[in-house]
Amino acid sequence: MRKGGRRVRWKPGVWLATAFVAVASPAPAADLAPASAAQAAPTAYPSPSGWRFEATIVGWATNLDGIVGVVKPPLFDVKVRYSDVMPHSEALPMGGFVAKNDTFVIGADYGWTLASKNLAFPLFSFLPEPQISVTKTKYQVGALFAGYRLAFGPPELSLYATVGARYNNMAATFALTDPAIGYLRSKSLSITWLDPTIGLLADYRLSPNWSFKASGDIGGFDVGSTLTSQGSFSVAYNWTTSISTSVGYRALYTDCLRSKSNGQAFRYATTVHGPFAALTYAF
Repeated sequence: MRKGGRRVRWKPGVWLATAFVAVASPAPAADLAPASAAQAAPTAYPSPSGWRFEATIVGWATNLDGIVGVVKPPLFDVKVRYSDVMPHSEALPMGGFVAKNDTFVIGADYGWTLASKNLAFPLFSFLPEPQISVTKTKYQVGALFAGYRLAFGPPELSLYATVGARYNNMAATFALTDPAIGYLRSKSLSITWLDPTIGLLADYRLSPNWSFKASGDIGGFDVGSTLTSQGSFSVAYNWTTSISTSVGYRALYTDCLRSKSNGQAFRYATTVHGPFAALTYAF
């Protein structure tokens, strides 16, 4: 290069400095406009993916604590262990179905128990033997729910707010006996009610194969029962993309007082609780 009739020689350091300035210099405004707009755009919540379905079979080792019976005669304290009920149970099936994506969840579950073991209670404490017993019991419980995913927590957490309804049916046969003369009479009673519920459902991915699941709800609000609530938690392992197993614990509390047209009232205020194991097929 000539400058004022003299040849000017560029040194290596000058070349590097010139290149650095060229790279660091601001580009024309037209070239930067798309980048600035992209940076200003808010981060969008992930769009809903395809629906995923899960069918589950559950074995629940239920225990029962609380009070149950016809208000006239008096109520009775109940404490029934799973080891007491299982040998006399005719069926203990439970199952559930869930459909969900990144935004919504819909689900249902159902289970029933039919037991033929006598559960004896004292009607009057001063008499030597139990005077009333429950000769057969059947309890059905089912639920429907729908939920919306909350934008809360880390990406590994899927947290849904849910609303739903829980169906309850309790049927029992009571036998009244007298210690001196034996059997007196038997009476059957069946009651059905429906409870609205609100709750939360959470699924936290611990690793590609392990996850922690929890759910809870509260309801009743004097629509069906005075109060009902349930909670559960479990740890699940994915054996394949379709098969997983889980173990956990579940408790379901119900306080229901129902009056019949003949003046009788049935009270069911119990907690059904116990560990469970589940097998899930996803597709």
